[in-house]
Amino acid sequence: MAVGSDAAGVNLKSSIGDQPREDARVRDVLDFGVAEEGGKTAYPIVCIKAAVARGEADRAVLFGGTGPGEAISANKVKGIRAVVAPELAGRIVKQWLGYEFDESSPSARKVDLITEHEERGCLET
Repeated sequence: MAVGSDAAGVNLKSSIGDQPREDARVRDVLDFGVAEEGGKTAYPIVCIKAAVARGEADRAVLFGGTGPGEAISANKVKGIRAVVAPELAGRIVKQWLGYEFDESSPSARKVDLITEHEERGCLET
């Protein structure tokens, strides 16, 4: 699992603490974020690095000041689907670790549309 935070999200990341490391479903945690509140790495760099960790991690959790910018940055990486809900971060991380995408779900076609746009730059209607 990859985690990333900029200076605005490092406290939220710290509040989650070792929760991912203590979960049996997580083999390793790779931290692409800043270490403290004064860190200077811009959130797009942190988020893109965490999102690209596909060869090293199969999931990523991003912590930022508001969330939308972080999600937009990560979503610019091909194949990434990032969402935002910072006020629920601890509970979301715990539940999300057990989720598997259901290819037969109603969302599957919607994800296909996103992927189609991502790959072609447009949608075939």
